[in-house]
Amino acid sequence: MAKEITQQISLLHQVIHQLNIRQSDYTSEVTKEYGYLKFDENEFDSTTRLSQYIRLALQTNAKAVVEFLQHGWCLPTPDLIISVIGGGKQCNISAHLRKIFQRGLVAAAATTTHMINYIFHLLTHFSSP
Repeated sequence: MAKEITQQISLLHQVIHQLNIRQSDYTSEVTKEYGYLKFDENEFDSTTRLSQYIRLALQTNAKAVVEFLQHGWCLPTPDLIISVIGGGKQCNISAHLRKIFQRGLVAAAATTTHMINYIFHLLTHFSSP
């Protein structure tokens, strides 16, 4: 699995540079903040997997986001993109609140019959307390 992740990160790096995806509206530097997150494992759920994330500038063009999803993450065209905008550095979120937040996103996904791709657009991603 480590070899696959290394190859995927290399592909992401190429696509990010091709699309000139920036991490902030205040810099011309392409984002270096992308990779994988592993949410808390659940002993009753065997579907725990790695989730991908990327930090995007607020003004990132929607077309670039869709192209990134298609070419970077090899996903089909999304029917819906949900952006979560906030300041992670100022957000000391408890494990309980983080789980509630995650459940809310899952509930939002369950309200549609179409595939939903989540783009977490955070100034910084949530860190474990």
